[in-house]
Amino acid sequence: MCPEPDIHWLDAAAFHDRPRPTGEVGPVTRAQDLPHVCYRPAHGNPAADGWQQGQGENPCIWVACEQGLAAEGRLRSALDGVIDSRLPPGASIGWHRHTDSEEIYYLLEGSLTVSVQEADGQLASFRLLPGDRHLLSPGMAHAALAGDEGARFIAVLARVPA
Repeated sequence: MCPEPDIHWLDAAAFHDRPRPTGEVGPVTRAQDLPHVCYRPAHGNPAADGWQQGQGENPCIWVACEQGLAAEGRLRSALDGVIDSRLPPGASIGWHRHTDSEEIYYLLEGSLTVSVQEADGQLASFRLLPGDRHLLSPGMAHAALAGDEGARFIAVLARVPA
């Protein structure tokens, strides 16, 4: 799935570990100029069990990014990022915890099984279908597994004020 012809795909380190290019940026960014990042896997976690370790590829288009070195420096809000994310059939995002951020997953295509652990330790698992939303609060951990048809979702990330 990564890379597609005519698109320059970055690996995760190339995107997150180096500063974004600076320069004149207008109000419109063309599709081919948005960062296309391929995670192999997303949030890999070898200490987790089974699919929760993270597996397969996760090609993403960063619609907006205000995280670390990759930050665009264009937004003044608490928005950390907006990602158009895809998981091929059977691919997964590994188990990880968010301590100072919130996330919303909005499923566009396919299905996604999500496992979560609340800040109090309570575990839950559910299946998202197109049009469903998953909200992840600070202190929660989660992992996600694409169904037989894969999954495409929008992830909205926001920092929680200190």
